[in-house]
Amino acid sequence: WMDVAKIAEVLASRGHVVTVVAPASEESDLMRKLPTLKFETYGVPEKIPQMKINLKTVPAKMAFSKPGVLGYLSLFGRLTSGLMENCEGMLSDTQLMTKLKNSHYDVVLTYPLSSCGSIVAQYLNLPLVCTLRSMPTGTDIR
Repeated sequence: WMDVAKIAEVLASRGHVVTVVAPASEESDLMRKLPTLKFETYGVPEKIPQMKINLKTVPAKMAFSKPGVLGYLSLFGRLTSGLMENCEGMLSDTQLMTKLKNSHYDVVLTYPLSSCGSIVAQYLNLPLVCTLRSMPTGTDIR
């Protein structure tokens, strides 16, 4: 997400209106860190997204335990389920999706590990730009 945020900040500094769509529970943190961006939120502000919980717990479990193949599949399942919960929360918010559609954006910039951005781009009939800090295969690291 950080590479997307950096691109969004640069675009905003050049006069573009950049809107970040995020869970309501993340809004105050994001607004503090990225004050030049506009925010649209979904979900309940008090509910911490499962993805955020997973990002705090799963890496430690992978690093400090030997879960075996089934354990890794279970951890991967938890990460995937967190992504899906996040995406479902956004896409099922009809008021948000209508507002996005009526806002006439030019492009959707997203992180490609979640399919949510591509679904939103298709729904809004907009071009999609995906960015990664590095290749998942590590072939870009020297």
